[in-house]
Amino acid sequence: MTLARLLRALARRATTDPVGAANLVVTRVRDEPAHVLVRVLGMLPTAARRRLVVPLRTVGRLVALVAPHAGWPLLLQLVALDLAGERDAAVAVATRRGERLSATGRLTVAGWLAEVERPHPALALVEPLAAVPRVQRVRGRIRWRAGHWEAARDELTAALDADPRPTTRRTLHRVAEDLRALEPGWLPSVGRLARQAPRPGRAVHLLNNALPQVQAGYTLRAHRVALAQRDQGIDPVMVTKLGFPWRQGLADAGERDVVDGIPYVHVPDPGGDTVFGTAERVERSVARTGPVVAALRPAVLHPTTPYDNAQVMLALGRALDVPVVYEVRGFLEETWLSRHPGVRGLEQVDRYRRMRATEGWCAAQADHVVTLGEAMKADLVRRGVEARRITVVPNAVDTDVFRPQGRGGPVRDRLGLPEGRVLLGYISSLVPYEGVEVLLRGVRHLLDRGRDVAVVVVGDGTARAGWEHEAAELGLGERATFTGRVPHEEIQAFYEAIDVFVVPRRDERVCRNVTPLKPVEAMALERCVVVSDLPALAEMVEEGVTGRTFRAEDPVDLADVVEPLLDDPGTRARFGRAARGRVVAERTWAANGRRYAEIYRALGG
Repeated sequence: MTLARLLRALARRATTDPVGAANLVVTRVRDEPAHVLVRVLGMLPTAARRRLVVPLRTVGRLVALVAPHAGWPLLLQLVALDLAGERDAAVAVATRRGERLSATGRLTVAGWLAEVERPHPALALVEPLAAVPRVQRVRGRIRWRAGHWEAARDELTAALDADPRPTTRRTLHRVAEDLRALEPGWLPSVGRLARQAPRPGRAVHLLNNALPQVQAGYTLRAHRVALAQRDQGIDPVMVTKLGFPWRQGLADAGERDVVDGIPYVHVPDPGGDTVFGTAERVERSVARTGPVVAALRPAVLHPTTPYDNAQVMLALGRALDVPVVYEVRGFLEETWLSRHPGVRGLEQVDRYRRMRATEGWCAAQADHVVTLGEAMKADLVRRGVEARRITVVPNAVDTDVFRPQGRGGPVRDRLGLPEGRVLLGYISSLVPYEGVEVLLRGVRHLLDRGRDVAVVVVGDGTARAGWEHEAAELGLGERATFTGRVPHEEIQAFYEAIDVFVVPRRDERVCRNVTPLKPVEAMALERCVVVSDLPALAEMVEEGVTGRTFRAEDPVDLADVVEPLLDDPGTRARFGRAARGRVVAERTWAANGRRYAEIYRALGG
């Protein structure tokens, strides 16, 4: 349960049972102190969190003088390092100093490591400890986060048998429900639905989230898909995951939005804050979303990844005798793998194996599969999906909207760039696999060669603080700017301010397979694009024709590739024109709309 959901549940309970609510708070702090501390700090504004760095570090050091083997003093110091953007350093300190702590101290520090998505060093700290209930409770939660779900279930079961606690029971229930959803061939049962004749052309989509509440690459693509389908005479209705947007804290949201004439239908989920585990959520979604979908009289059901959306729509498709088109936009298990670089053997753990198998099974059960690129299609074929039932519908842009208009000047002025300085840049969600550290180090190499360059990174995310810290460590100073999140209407101006758009994605499986949207937008705006030499990126950028490629994770090679472009605006412009020509020919929403129409027609939708 997230802290926001916990607070909402507490608020409801406090009105009828204040003593019980208080006991729940005490229990949560006692059993999961690191979870509570990290979540509370995460709710504070960035500036407030940064002001806490020195006080937390100071208090932690002082308390450690009188309690050197306790976990809390070290926990405060670790949190301070993390808030300062030094998470990797904090993890190293936790791993090194955690071994000197008492058993209770190890459990506290291991809990923090798990909270910041470092469950494997956390597991190393607690593995040697005795199998007593308080250890098993923490170790079971850490095994779950580390992907060892079956071992987590066994350890939590032992802990619950010896010392029944609500927090242990809740975690065990969630682990068991996550495992149940990944049993081979599992689908939820469907109650009686009022079946009506399908409405010709009606395509009912199922989305994780949507406009106007969430503005991100996922929601923007979903909206562009709907608009492109409508232009082809299709009647799209976008249904969002059960409980959205209320579960995001938007208590006043309605059950329907209309954006550019596209209807978005939201299904309320009163009491859903008490539901844990994937299988239970999927069953609840079928029960509550099913009647809504049936009333829309779909001719086609169109879920997007991940697998829980597919499970909902596959079950409803069978009940309503309606074809299902599964849109695979990514592989959740590969994204999870990318969050744990350097950890060996993760392809063999329960979470990865079961998720991969379930995604493949869902895709194979669908009547047709849509995906974003040839690398993703090849991966799906390896999972057992017939190639003839897969259509690539790539990331695309509206080339009438994304066209060069010379709007970059004011942004360059805002960044304080002098005449002649070449600006490298990237626009993206800032998550570790984007590899922005490679871009920063490449800029450092160019500066060391005496080149007049700067870099701008547009976006926000979990890796931003660490990359800002690295930029400072590299001495980039005013040559590196992190803008944070930028309003959507300003994004094109930032693209046009950038001379060389660099996509520095790491050589990880998720990056080798999944094609991002941002390079396509940059190409449509005639930017000179330089990308890591990964298969998914090579589908978009042809070396020496529509841009350049460099060896992934190699900042020196990046600098070598970029340096000749610095003095050659003509070549940069030539690459930009060729890139836009490729986008106009292959990656427009009008073309994608025709692809969807062909798929639906073949299925009788």
